[in-house]
Amino acid sequence: MPPDIRDSLFTTQAISRKVGGTGLGTKIVKDVVDAHGGQITVDSKEGVGTTFLIRLPLRPLETSSA
Repeated sequence: MPPDIRDSLFTTQAISRKVGGTGLGTKIVKDVVDAHGGQITVDSKEGVGTTFLIRLPLRPLETSSA
């Protein structure tokens, strides 16, 4: 994956908009993962392939009861 695509991967300006998609898929995934206190990492080698790793915590996030 070229660096310019990686830079906009988790935004509403993702590359799928250019090929007929809505461009929201990776943005929605990132928002859901963030809401659950998780992480997404991307390992990409241009011309070889891209791997996404999504990590979610086993326990719910602690929230303060106000």
